[in-house]
Amino acid sequence: MVPLAQADVLGVEGAWARASIGTSRPAAAYFNIVNGSATGDRLVAIGSEVAGSATIHRTVSHDDVMRMEPIGFLPIPAGATVRFAPGGLHVMLMDLKRPLTKGMSITLSLTFERAGLVEVTAIVAGIGATAPPQ
Repeated sequence: MVPLAQADVLGVEGAWARASIGTSRPAAAYFNIVNGSATGDRLVAIGSEVAGSATIHRTVSHDDVMRMEPIGFLPIPAGATVRFAPGGLHVMLMDLKRPLTKGMSITLSLTFERAGLVEVTAIVAGIGATAPPQ
């Protein structure tokens, strides 16, 4: 497991990403945000050195059709763990500057309203991975 990166009592753990299909298609990244404080926070921005843009998305079902939709910011309740995982919340890494290949490491920069900037290293798993690399 990737070590916990902390900013005050808010941390990000288990960061990983899926390998990309070249640079013309986006990649996805996942992690857990652990808020051990008595105060809520909000994830307001995300970025990475490997992408021209990165946005928070969620997977939703409407009339039995699954689709992804961007969300502007994400509340992180006090005492909660918010999970980013395939089929749910995730980060879309778009306009890739280079392909993401299995085994490489990338940096994700998460900006929280209260905790500020938290940078984490994500390990890249295979294209069809459903869990972080071991």
